[in-house]
Amino acid sequence: MTAIRAAARLGLHKHGTTRLSINFLPNAVYEAATCLRTTLRTAQDAQFPLDRLLFEITEHESVTDEQHVRTIIETYRSHGFQTALDDYGAGHATAGLLLALRPDVVKIDMKLVRGIHEDHWREELIRHLTQFADRVGILLIAEGVESADEARCLLALGVTHMQGYYFAHPGFECLPTVPDETYAQATAQ
Repeated sequence: MTAIRAAARLGLHKHGTTRLSINFLPNAVYEAATCLRTTLRTAQDAQFPLDRLLFEITEHESVTDEQHVRTIIETYRSHGFQTALDDYGAGHATAGLLLALRPDVVKIDMKLVRGIHEDHWREELIRHLTQFADRVGILLIAEGVESADEARCLLALGVTHMQGYYFAHPGFECLPTVPDETYAQATAQ
């Protein structure tokens, strides 16, 4: 509720197709409909567009009931929300969970991204993940990008959505801006 209100106050929904990501622990949602009602009411009260909400399943705990989490995802999708698997490749965000939950977005953990431009194994892993994502219709987002070299390598592999300190540092109660030269450096040959 706090995140939706703050995002509305800051005008996040007025910035292109930017989404507000809301993390949730998969075993903490007992009743998807109850959580959804609270989210819908808060978004309506704050005049925040529903199509700008993205629910991220975090990797911090093992999913004890995959069917329950699939039901949560289906409930959210039936209301137009998208879901993401956060920190893919770390913790409990495994290939098995990806296959079981089939989210709309997969956020590649920084452990797979860091130094990718200097590591053939990382490059090949991300190349194959990108091909898989293209074929099944998943959006990939690389987390933890910290250099132009990493960004250039990821772009060359087909990863077009990224986040990390290279672009902007997180802020409290503000929307970070990305300098134009950051994009220029990332796309320079």
